[in-house]
Amino acid sequence: MAPSTLSGRTSGSLTPGEKININKATAEELDALPGIGPAKAKAIIDYRTQNGDFKTVEDIQKVSGIKAGVFSKIVDHIKVTD
Repeated sequence: MAPSTLSGRTSGSLTPGEKININKATAEELDALPGIGPAKAKAIIDYRTQNGDFKTVEDIQKVSGIKAGVFSKIVDHIKVTD
């Protein structure tokens, strides 16, 4: 059984069906998303800090470096509310 926390996980390793709230996620949690490394995780947090919470999951595409290809990999793993 996979642990319920993200600590100690390697990049891109989420459990099936697991979704991360992109408005609350830490850099480590964002880094676990497929196609998101430390630089993109930081960009997401920086964007969120400057612009406020994401209203929809599609809003993450406004972050520099996150285009349709990356979005298609993460869309099923992200949410904006709990």
